[in-house]
Amino acid sequence: MVLSYRHAFHAGGPADVLKHVVLLQVLNAMVSNPKPLLYIDSHAGAGNYSLKSGYATKLQEYKKGISKVFRERKWLAKYSPSIRQYISLIEAINGPNSKLRLYPGSPLFALSLLRCSDMAMLFELHSKDYEILERNVRQSKLVVNTFKLDGFTGLSEELDNSNYKDYNKVVLIDPSYEMKSDFSTIPRILEGVSQTNSDACYIIWCKLVSLFEFRIDLFLF
Repeated sequence: MVLSYRHAFHAGGPADVLKHVVLLQVLNAMVSNPKPLLYIDSHAGAGNYSLKSGYATKLQEYKKGISKVFRERKWLAKYSPSIRQYISLIEAINGPNSKLRLYPGSPLFALSLLRCSDMAMLFELHSKDYEILERNVRQSKLVVNTFKLDGFTGLSEELDNSNYKDYNKVVLIDPSYEMKSDFSTIPRILEGVSQTNSDACYIIWCKLVSLFEFRIDLFLF
């Protein structure tokens, strides 16, 4: 299967801003619990993206997303801890001059909140993005396992792994929807894993423009 989708085309766009603030809000709630946390990212991407070269410059979605947020960051940071954390991580990644050049992906946002007792599992099938992802998380002091694998394939196995039965779990499912079958695969997988992991927190990202393809009745299991 040839994968043409690259998240870098959309890095830092309005959808990314919303998704990553929501992710931080969820993780903030979960790490307030003393139990260790397992974070699983089914389609992790490259982990960090340049906004000044490469794919992001093609569609320039970041100009309607993080660029606007970054200009108003001092004002927006007053609204919630998650927004402050979101802005702080972006400032840290871009260095002391705070010029917006890079945008972190979901793995880096998650790792910024995980504790030493927690762990992360990151799935990415695209060969080039997987290589970049490995480099971007290599310096982390946390337990981070990366898999060159479609997250749909590994998700069920890892969630049912008895080694993690004492962990709270947050699962981010954010496929490209390059394959039409993704819309039916997600509820099918959730139906299976919910039998043994009903207390896990699942964050499902779907294309609003294709919401009609997302049969909500399939989630009512």
